[in-house]
Amino acid sequence: MRLTKINVVDRYQHRREVLAFLQKHVSPGRWQIALPAAGRGHETYLAQSGGETYFVKLGARVANYEALASLNLTPEVVATGWLEDGASVLVQAYVAGRNPSWQDFRRYQEHIALVVHKTHHSPAILRVLAAAPSPDYKDAGMAALTRLRHKWEAYRAQVTAVADFIDAALAQLQQDAQAMTGSGLVASHNDICNANWLITSDEKIFLVDLEAMSLDDPAHDMGSLLW
Repeated sequence: MRLTKINVVDRYQHRREVLAFLQKHVSPGRWQIALPAAGRGHETYLAQSGGETYFVKLGARVANYEALASLNLTPEVVATGWLEDGASVLVQAYVAGRNPSWQDFRRYQEHIALVVHKTHHSPAILRVLAAAPSPDYKDAGMAALTRLRHKWEAYRAQVTAVADFIDAALAQLQQDAQAMTGSGLVASHNDICNANWLITSDEKIFLVDLEAMSLDDPAHDMGSLLW
């Protein structure tokens, strides 16, 4: 595999420390390291040594990945640790795969549903997530709406032409959330968009990018997935 080299200084911030970590905790051999072709969030790398390729992510919530990897729901965790400045390091086996198409979601419907069910209800995953203040769907909905309002306030002044429309929509969402009943939070991925699924050539299906996981309303994942 040919690695894509991108000259983006800030995303190479910990390159030397990552190389030293790989040599100490994975293999003492010679390493090639480069940025992935895509990705703008956490500092990430593709690393190669001895014919093997690995995915390295800094600042990851390591426990989430270890829990899902134990169920074969995310690629194998090879090594974890910390850099001197306190940044977490996650090294996973690199999996060559594609993001699912609309047709894939239909074709692998049962398999995808099983992955979501296992994620939501696995004791191993539930143990590593912080406890929620309340198990009620209403409270989870109101908390999500509060986060959304905070994001909206940062942009409201830039889109005054539609501000009243958005305000009215948020007010309606608040009414809907307050009317919710029931309880039973699950280990929600919370960012289960198309880009965070991988389908391999041998039809294995993985979830990736697990930083947003928390105990939440199962509708958070199911609504995004159906959309």
